[in-house]
Amino acid sequence: NPPWSTFIFRTLLKNPTFKNKFINAFADQLNTTLLPLNVKTEIDNRINEIDSEMPTYAEKWGWTYEGWLGNNENMKNFAFYRPDVLWPHLTDFFNLNGTQTLQVYAEGASNATIKLNSISLRAFPWTGKYFNNVPVELTAIPPEGYKFVRWERDVTSSNPKITVDINSDKLVKAVFELYQPSEYEGVIINEISYRAVKSEDSEDWIELYNNSTQYIDISRWILQDSEQSHQYLIPENTILSPNGYLVISRDIYEFDEIHPWVYNVIGPFNFGFSGSGECISLFNSRGTLKDKVCYANEYPWPEEANGGGYTLSLSDPNKDNMLGFNWNNSPILNGTPGRENTGTTPVIESQEKISSKLLDCYPNPFNNLLNIPVVLAESQDISIDIYNVNGQKIANVYKGVLSEGFHNLQWFEQTGQTGIFIVKLQIQDGIQIKKILRVK
Repeated sequence: NPPWSTFIFRTLLKNPTFKNKFINAFADQLNTTLLPLNVKTEIDNRINEIDSEMPTYAEKWGWTYEGWLGNNENMKNFAFYRPDVLWPHLTDFFNLNGTQTLQVYAEGASNATIKLNSISLRAFPWTGKYFNNVPVELTAIPPEGYKFVRWERDVTSSNPKITVDINSDKLVKAVFELYQPSEYEGVIINEISYRAVKSEDSEDWIELYNNSTQYIDISRWILQDSEQSHQYLIPENTILSPNGYLVISRDIYEFDEIHPWVYNVIGPFNFGFSGSGECISLFNSRGTLKDKVCYANEYPWPEEANGGGYTLSLSDPNKDNMLGFNWNNSPILNGTPGRENTGTTPVIESQEKISSKLLDCYPNPFNNLLNIPVVLAESQDISIDIYNVNGQKIANVYKGVLSEGFHNLQWFEQTGQTGIFIVKLQIQDGIQIKKILRVK
């Protein structure tokens, strides 16, 4: 491959965190999707779908049905032997020190989920192999009506999310037990933006809050307004951490314009919340109603949320959110999405510690002027450069010290070139890049 085509990936691999995540994600797939039996089953399913049509196609195009069957066997043989090539290839390429066996057990709940790196385990015991000295992450997610208690065997911890050093064969067991949550414990609707000020319209959004001590898998949960056909399906592998927040936005790009600090946001959805009042419901993956708020635009509901620049903000997550008396205007203009409903300085209490970040550049595609938004966790030296797809540096946008916080830098393209460019941010933590497209 030409150097420009792998520039982004090669640059990302210089970051140790990304490298470990990539190695583990590759191992995840080799332990699940790319297992020879799984690939063979997938190939056989595709063969069965088109088998009856193949004699006709073979005759039409001048080849034989038997030859097609032989090619199918070649694919299955390739799938059978390929993992034996990939494991040592990864070992050599990343200079790793072999693999160890990881066994995962769950006790006390038959339908528990354990998230292992990028995959979700639901059948136990489970066995896979991972690379020496590349730590793996495990998160215990109890089913409804249960709670996580502890990890046992080679790792002991009461924290549902653990990191396991793979330096020998490991066996870990997650223990769950029956649990009856309190009335307002679980995932709740915590903040609603249904009619923003036109000059700062981030479009409609809603904030969910996990008012419990457990990780909760909200994959395939449904957000719905008063119209039954107005539904948003929450994506797979969406897990809300204890005391964690998640924003669901009607328009992610408009939302990012007003709230560039907020990273725990998903969407978009294709309906809006009414300015005259609405019922918003949250259903789990089995269709059970988990929370519902029917707000109004008049007393006892806060009225400044109706075009006055504020949002509906639940005063206490332990109170009944169906009662208007328990809601306030947000403590600051435009609300507090992705964090606690307080009027403190907007430092996001996201599910992970905020770090310096190159945000999405806009507009993309662009014509002449490109906005390059950057968030810095602390004051530091940075540089922002532009590269073409051949890896040639064509412009320096900024070089010097910037203070902590949000900055929007701009690049006015003057070379006349069109096509794909790379925006490269160099900071203390490493390098971040974004791909952009210039059109005339």
